[in-house]
Amino acid sequence: MRSRTWVLLSLLFCSCTQELPGRRVRSLADGAHLKFEESFQRAVEPQKAWRPGGLAVSQEGLVFLSDLENNRILRITPTGVIQVFAGDGEEGDRDGAALTARFKKPRDLVFDREGQLWVADSGNQKIKRISPTGQVSTYPWPEALKHITPHELLFDARGQFYVMDSLKGELFNASQNQKLIQTGPNQLPRALANTASGELFYADLEGIWKLNLDSTRTLARRVDSSLRRVGDLISDQASGFYLTDLYFHRLLHWQADTGLEQIAGGPSAGDKEGAGALFSFPEALALGSGGEIYLADTRNQRICKIEKAQAKDWKVSTFARNGTQGFGERKDDQDLSLPHGLVFDERSQNLIVSDYLHHRLLKISLKGEALPWFEPKDTQGEPLVLPAGLAMGSDHSLYISGSGRHRIHKISPEGKLSVLAGSGQAGLKDGLGKEAQFYLPFGIAVGPDQSVYVIEQGNHTLRKISPAGEVSTLAGDGTAGLRDGRGQQAQFNHPSGLAWHPEGYLLVADAWNHAIRRVTLQGEVSTVLGGIQPGQKPYSAQEVLEKGLYVPEGIVVSPAGEVYIADSWNHRIGKWKAPGKFEVIAGKGRYLNFGAGFADALGEQARFSQPKALALGPQGALFIADTANNRIRWIEP
Repeated sequence: MRSRTWVLLSLLFCSCTQELPGRRVRSLADGAHLKFEESFQRAVEPQKAWRPGGLAVSQEGLVFLSDLENNRILRITPTGVIQVFAGDGEEGDRDGAALTARFKKPRDLVFDREGQLWVADSGNQKIKRISPTGQVSTYPWPEALKHITPHELLFDARGQFYVMDSLKGELFNASQNQKLIQTGPNQLPRALANTASGELFYADLEGIWKLNLDSTRTLARRVDSSLRRVGDLISDQASGFYLTDLYFHRLLHWQADTGLEQIAGGPSAGDKEGAGALFSFPEALALGSGGEIYLADTRNQRICKIEKAQAKDWKVSTFARNGTQGFGERKDDQDLSLPHGLVFDERSQNLIVSDYLHHRLLKISLKGEALPWFEPKDTQGEPLVLPAGLAMGSDHSLYISGSGRHRIHKISPEGKLSVLAGSGQAGLKDGLGKEAQFYLPFGIAVGPDQSVYVIEQGNHTLRKISPAGEVSTLAGDGTAGLRDGRGQQAQFNHPSGLAWHPEGYLLVADAWNHAIRRVTLQGEVSTVLGGIQPGQKPYSAQEVLEKGLYVPEGIVVSPAGEVYIADSWNHRIGKWKAPGKFEVIAGKGRYLNFGAGFADALGEQARFSQPKALALGPQGALFIADTANNRIRWIEP
């Protein structure tokens, strides 16, 4: 007989719909409209928030921002007043007057010589132009560009127009109707810029490349322990560049002959201006006419202005923030923002969710009611900064990977929060408790002996924390790659998810290797599923969808050994049990991160957007952190 809990779940979410093949997907919590428990005193209803995309500065000194969240273009005056410049806030594809036009996921922005603002309207696979008089029109694609999704735009000093498709790894000179380069899409090229002398540069996962006149390329600066991932790249109007280091949360200056110079931020995430300024995943950049730098501090939802104060000193201030000047107010206690981790607490029958951008946890009941837990004000000086992975031990202790400060936290069964391991500084160092160092810890799992295992995106390693608090490196050599082997002979590439298998080993969702890896307690690593590199021969798009994974980020294993996988950039949920084949149970993504959406439905009719975490609940119900949709979903058994 089914338990009362499962009956409650069934009654709460049943609906009369035409039955289709597959397992039904339903929503448990809508992150934009959380239903709070009566005991929680919440603030006023939130309004629209922004999600900074591209930045551009006009000749008049106005800053323009593409708002990915609300499909519009914002304008910020020199005094920081925020205005809607184009787009009615609804997703769509419509030209005409600026305020009634519609965009879909607008990204990069750039001005041409005539003062027209060009928009990479990526969701519509188009480029839009906004005239100085406020009219939106669609740029007529050259034949070579009709299939691409624009992400980066650039006009050089000669007026040549360049377009980059990061997902397909293609760079075009649109003025000449010419493809300049084709890289593997798994390299995710981005950040297109040129020097004052006209040299063209771009960045990808390997580093910063210089594009030569014959369309060959030269690696000018390789990523390493001092430069992890370039978020954006702009010219300093000489021979160097300003760039954001996405994962070290920094603004840097780089010149080929002098190297890197840190301007502000890093190495940990934070929200601070002035001396000791901190950013959280800074991305887009723009340069003002006076040499000032504007920076999209993405996760803090603000635009920073960085000005040179003295010879080598820079002043960082918040130029505009979501929730200021009466615009776009979002209360921190009102929504769920990029949920990264899930675990089901059998004692309380609550789902525990890591509310990533709000630096807290949420308890969500099976009725869909939310209760904030361990918010920053309640953590006694040890905040959960960007909490990611969650795991629960057999004694009901909860473990959290705090990716923003590179620490592992523990909440005891009595509800006491403490730091289990990690100094708070990014690094790769074994040792006891706070002597050890981590770098972007994400997935986390607990073994039967209460050893805690942590997978690190930044170090590409698997670490073990013994019950006594001793941290050791179980597998991985600290560099990105795909290599099986034992201990430091093995390599991972931005691994994200981690799960304990009842047969006594660990499974890793090795995201950027598009693979599931098996790791024994002796550190022997083998690839058991996936490993196909999307976009590389001989595999076609259809073969990748049928046989492979694309950035798998979440993984959970049932007591019977059934492995459930959040195939994140394919926007689907799959099931696998060795030696069987991978079976899609919900969602139907398209090749190379297309096909995202939202729909509660049966099987492949359901839609997700970059699901990152999974948890098993009562009677085999599968809960999903549908991260980019800011929702918690569940699949019936």
